[in-house]
Amino acid sequence: MGTAAYLSPEQVGGDPRRVDHRTDIYSLGATLYELITYRRPFEGNTRDQILSGICTSEPPRPRRLDRRIPRDLETICLRAMEKDPARRYSSAGLMAEELRRFADDRPILSRRAGLLEMLLKLAGRNRAVATTIAAIGVALVLALCWMQSADVSRHAEAARLLQSAYERLAYVDYRMPDLAAEAIERAEELGADPMELGLTRALADLGNSDNVSAVERLQAVLAQSPNDTRAIYMLAWAQRRAGDTRGSHETFASAETLGGPAGADAWFFRGLAAHFDRPDVAVQSYREANTLRVEQHEFYPQAVLHLARAHNQEMYVARKADVIPEAESSLRQLIEHKNYGSYPYYLMSIAHRLAAEIQSVNADVSDGDTSNQFAEALEWARAGQHEYPTEERPVTAEAECLESLGRFGEAIEARSRAIGLARRPVEQWEGNHYRWRLHYWLGHFGEALIDLEACQGFSPNNRFYEFLYPALIYAEMGQMQEALELARRMAKPGSDDAQAVLWSATALRLLGQPEEADALLRSRIDSVDYSAALVPPQGEEWIRSLYAYCLGEAEFGGLIALTDNVPLSRKLLGEAHFHAGAKALAEGNRERAFTHFAGAYESFDGEQAYSFHGKTVWDKMRTEPGWPPWLQSATDPQGEH
Repeated sequence: MGTAAYLSPEQVGGDPRRVDHRTDIYSLGATLYELITYRRPFEGNTRDQILSGICTSEPPRPRRLDRRIPRDLETICLRAMEKDPARRYSSAGLMAEELRRFADDRPILSRRAGLLEMLLKLAGRNRAVATTIAAIGVALVLALCWMQSADVSRHAEAARLLQSAYERLAYVDYRMPDLAAEAIERAEELGADPMELGLTRALADLGNSDNVSAVERLQAVLAQSPNDTRAIYMLAWAQRRAGDTRGSHETFASAETLGGPAGADAWFFRGLAAHFDRPDVAVQSYREANTLRVEQHEFYPQAVLHLARAHNQEMYVARKADVIPEAESSLRQLIEHKNYGSYPYYLMSIAHRLAAEIQSVNADVSDGDTSNQFAEALEWARAGQHEYPTEERPVTAEAECLESLGRFGEAIEARSRAIGLARRPVEQWEGNHYRWRLHYWLGHFGEALIDLEACQGFSPNNRFYEFLYPALIYAEMGQMQEALELARRMAKPGSDDAQAVLWSATALRLLGQPEEADALLRSRIDSVDYSAALVPPQGEEWIRSLYAYCLGEAEFGGLIALTDNVPLSRKLLGEAHFHAGAKALAEGNRERAFTHFAGAYESFDGEQAYSFHGKTVWDKMRTEPGWPPWLQSATDPQGEH
């Protein structure tokens, strides 16, 4: 039967029908008791004395033996050792989670036995005492018991439901909030803990891309619990997604000051907050989240997935392919277990496509190796389509690979298929965002304008979708007045945003109007706000210097010197190179313009930022040596313009 001190009451009773896995929970509790008190829960000179104690008495409370033992740890230990198996933890996993909550300094879900419960336990073992208790106040006991039992049952069920919902979102897939919605609603009805409820609802909001609501909920949580690093990192992530980059960085720094993450989930949120701006920090965070879950004998599929995503972001930003083995290993693990449908196939294809792009400019890598990486990227994209024919992501991966290979017509066809399969508006928008440029490169100007109009619907007041890109297309179509009107409207009278004026001037230069661009900059130099709409690492000094450079009052070298020792300097470099490219192009220096637009592209600051803008113009110049034709004629005395 085993060592007497660790036997459960049902084992001692000898009825095999009452013995199940909860017997082991009892034995774990007895072991924990000995670990924290340095004595066994029941002692005696003989085996029979020990067995009698197990069946008929309660062990001394650990805090009676040592007041330093925390109350919550005592509560966990004694619940595991309940005489009635139904009152113990129903599984080792639940007991482990209670211990994790205690270790993370979070409230545990179990409660201490009250006086009434202890009396009832005593009564169960002594009929005389039971009779006395009944005679004194059976009605009061029954009433209190019913009220307390109902309240405890309700709160326990609320905690169980909320914990289940939170774990689904935090550990499995926050992008599937619908699967947790019913549990969250029911937990709130049953009176779930407001702090945990707010945190879980914020995570669901992020899964629904309701970033503003997530920020508000998390700020409310932190007003009550300002040192909860889970909530702080999640807030930094939500702010980043809501467009408040500066606020996100400040929030992230505050969590670091408090000592950083305290659990696997907090490490995961830290990774999400840093993912796009600091992929190296994200990689370290996801690794730590995985390690902690492995130590708890748990798998963290969501952290594995995002680790691969962060490696892809590292390849995109740092242009180093040496991270691909770990990314590929993570993704193969998810593919083998069929986690996340087509997403791992998509990420695998992107990883090999990025590796091919990186290798294509490396003199030490053969063309054959680069071709093999592109071929593998296409193979993974098409394998994902075969396994998941109704999902959009692997088709998108194929489109991105075909674009990188210069097969623009095939890329348009793939993008169109992906848009047709897209289930969410954001996926459709991303498809339009890339497809308009493919149409533009191939001269399909009407189709490009249709895609840009769709983009405006998703991202209104975006100066690129509304003004700059359409202006370039109208110029291509020979409708120069329409193009110029769009460029001028970016700096509409009354606007005090210095960046809007800068972009209006740059658009005018791209359209062959450098004198008007200079006049605009001079006329607004004293009235614009150089601190408006800044996105880190932009600062007021940077915008003033960029304005001065575009006006011809500062050197490019001095502008670039401002990026030294600035975090995320690539974002400033991309911005500087694009404006410099437009300036050089308007001056007729095509070679210097080509170099600057390539520099903007190679800043790799994001596929909705200067890397995208730079590649749009750079590829046009690369594939059409005479582009833009209106600038050619503007400098030609025989021309019409």
